[in-house]
Amino acid sequence: MISDLTKWLTASLAKQSKSFTSEEMAILQRRLKSASDTDEAEYSKKPSLREPETTEEVIQYLYYSVGLFKNEDDWNEYAKNMFIADYPAIAALSYTRAMTVYRRKIAAGDYAV
Repeated sequence: MISDLTKWLTASLAKQSKSFTSEEMAILQRRLKSASDTDEAEYSKKPSLREPETTEEVIQYLYYSVGLFKNEDDWNEYAKNMFIADYPAIAALSYTRAMTVYRRKIAAGDYAV
């Protein structure tokens, strides 16, 4: 969703290029990029910052979301099942595995809680 919005805004800026100097355009594009990008390190510390866009990001989000829901039924219903249609590879991910990874990452200080 974020990438779609970024593409749309980039295209809109390109259509309006005659309205801006090249310096103003560069500033706007930099601001757009910095506003829409959550870098990998920031995302891995708090995967709830934005909607996941790849299978790897979905898996990171599911590991993190175990701490948000605290029980298997809610985690399955409100986190895992929301992504299975788009990312069928996550179907095999279990609550137990996600909880193990979550606890390990919390203990290591990998998540910003």
